Amino acid sequence: MKAITKAQKMTTMHRRVKMMKQRGVENQSDEKDEAEVDAEEKKKAVARINKKLQANKKLKHKTGVVYFSSIPPYMKPAKMRQILSRFGDVDRLFLKREDEQKHKRRTRGGGNKKVMYEEGWAEFIRKRDAKLCADTLNGNIIGGKKGSFYHDDILNVKYLPGFKWTDLTEQIARENDIRQSKLEIEISQANKMNAEFAKNVEKSKMLENIKRSKRSASEDGKRDANSHRSFKQHKVATTRADAPSEIKQKNSSKDLGSVLNSLF
Repeated sequence: MKAITKAQKMTTMHRRVKMMKQRGVENQSDEKDEAEVDAEEKKKAVARINKKLQANKKLKHKTGVVYFSSIPPYMKPAKMRQILSRFGDVDRLFLKREDEQKHKRRTRGGGNKKVMYEEGWAEFIRKRDAKLCADTLNGNIIGGKKGSFYHDDILNVKYLPGFKWTDLTEQIARENDIRQSKLEIEISQANKMNAEFAKNVEKSKMLENIKRSKRSASEDGKRDANSHRSFKQHKVATTRADAPSEIKQKNSSKDLGSVLNSLF
């Protein structure tokens, strides 16, 4: 009995230890979840604070915009922002993607499927930082670590004096409107050409049917003109004395006699 009681005590102790461990794991998971939520909230708060600071800096300083006439192959906006942030605080960055038709032609020819950008604009919070960026990077290699992918790429950068970001947005909106109007004109012209083509096809079919009907009618007329009808006519015979000898009726008794002679 004592051995049984000891075994029972041991099992109950093991159960209690397992329950304590499970409770500890649950508490740890709850603490981790709370920590993750707190970290996300902190990140959001930091982002809001950074936006406010940038807005305040923009109010205090005059902004400057630089233009990139070419972008290194397959460079993403995040990498471009990282490069430009060496010269100062970058507020807004816009890189223009290559045309979809260009991308399709490049991929069909066996090229890389990554997205490429053709040109771009960047707005610095301070004008002097934009000027410094243009003077430093224009016509020079990007630099950085020697083993980096974009170390030897050259940038063409130009500072745009008196140019504001609103001018860029207006220009982009204007270009989009022009592109849309051109597309609508091309679509209307294509629709007109398709309608004209369908009309010409119907007209050609109608003329072909008229020619065919005229041809068949002329063939029927020729056939009627060339065809001679033959009618079976009775021989003309008469018993008149003054009738010609060709049409005088022959003696039927002679004919009967010849028939009987042929039979017997």
